[in-house]
Amino acid sequence: MQQPEGFPLASPHKVLRLRKSIYGLKQASRMWYQKLQSVLLEMGFTCVQVDSSIYVYRKDKVQIILPVFVDDITLASNSLEAIHSVIKELSSHFRLRDLGPTSFLLGIQITRDRPNRTIC
Repeated sequence: MQQPEGFPLASPHKVLRLRKSIYGLKQASRMWYQKLQSVLLEMGFTCVQVDSSIYVYRKDKVQIILPVFVDDITLASNSLEAIHSVIKELSSHFRLRDLGPTSFLLGIQITRDRPNRTIC
């Protein structure tokens, strides 16, 4: 690794220590997952044992399923208010872009018929 431009080189024999991961480095994705996991656990989510990329929240009659794929998150819940609450909480920790209702997930088209309460 070379020291970034604008920083004086004190000695060629000194070692630099990163205090924050840099996008594009091998450990950046691991650091992102650790940060996301700590925030979700703090919010009351639990990680599913068979798949570490799926988080579940259950309280009273509210259930939220939150699958994570790289840096994409999908929210599924029986409570619209709970979804908005999770989005608000996550936006206080991360920069978010809400893409609206899910129409494609991992290359699979999702079609919803709200009046008939069906999903295909």
